Amino acid sequence: MTIWQIESTPAPWLRISSLSPLQVLDEFDEPTLFTFKSSDDQLLLAYQCGQDRGISRYLLVPADEHLVSQIEGNRLPLRDALVGGGWAWLVDRLAGGKLTEPVAIDPNKLPATALPKPGATLSIDPRVLLRVRLIGKDLDAHRIPASVVRRALDGTTGAIRALSAYALELDQLSGRPADEFRRFYDLPAVDFGFRSFEIAFGAPNFSERLFDDQPTIEKISEALQKGLTWATEKEAAPVPHSAEWRSIVEALAKLTPPIKGVIESVEVSGRLTGRRARPVQLTRRSAERVANARKTFVPDTRAKAYEGFIRELDKDKKKFILRDAKANDLCVVGFNEDQFEDVNLAFDTDQLVNIVVYETVAPHELTSITLRAAQHSASPEA
Repeated sequence: MTIWQIESTPAPWLRISSLSPLQVLDEFDEPTLFTFKSSDDQLLLAYQCGQDRGISRYLLVPADEHLVSQIEGNRLPLRDALVGGGWAWLVDRLAGGKLTEPVAIDPNKLPATALPKPGATLSIDPRVLLRVRLIGKDLDAHRIPASVVRRALDGTTGAIRALSAYALELDQLSGRPADEFRRFYDLPAVDFGFRSFEIAFGAPNFSERLFDDQPTIEKISEALQKGLTWATEKEAAPVPHSAEWRSIVEALAKLTPPIKGVIESVEVSGRLTGRRARPVQLTRRSAERVANARKTFVPDTRAKAYEGFIRELDKDKKKFILRDAKANDLCVVGFNEDQFEDVNLAFDTDQLVNIVVYETVAPHELTSITLRAAQHSASPEA
């Protein structure tokens, strides 16, 4: 969010001495939607509508118990609650905590980005477990490249896969069948959008439930929320070297935008991200932070080196089979968009390659490994 300019008039009769919340309806690092009282005891609803360089801007509208009840019950969209009265005020909280004098504005003239999306309610759509929107100025809503669609699908699935493996403690031989594990990340798509590109995934289908899935979903959600908070903080905190944070960093690596290309940022929302009025935005700065964090994890025994030939390349699912010179299968390797050219070159030219793969999920799920490095050397195929 940035601080923008809008036509306004002074409102000296509205006295605001502090923004101390009475009831917090939504928060992300700090309260972003809450009620408070003016100096003369008037109940107001405050919404953080702008933020830049230590300055936070709040939209203030008159409130009462009925309005708050409507918001909490998801009977009134947030945008309607903020602009429906036809009049509102703005106040800025400066870096030192000092408040500017309130100014009156027409809320209908606010920038679209300063308000929640039309129709958005306090609690997100209960159908949507995770929603991912890929954003870029060169993405045309009517001409979405297939690579962008694949990244949205593979990135979301890969992120949930990494977190699910941690939540299910697969590395500790939990005994869960592979099909049961797959249900957690092979999620049903419940909605698509073409403002840039957006896809929403619903909850796992447990028609024949073998285990109680709710604790697992909660554990995945808790880990994802930790990661999103860390990835979007102003200052990067050190990442603990734990199984949980290894899975979190792997998941974020799937969700963050590439350092270059048409995708400039990624918005993440849904039940797994917690109760938020706005999506979490992952930028290229977030991607750099995640990339640096990945380097701090020392490879363990699951990091392995192989030499062989790339066979049965699946360009859609971004995986291939590595075989030795005698056509014996060595491993199934997953790779990302940035590594595609190297993989494709090795496949087309039948060159012998040396690769390092890291098993990010579990030893028996080799399709989850990622290509750590690739080096081509010419060699006749036996």
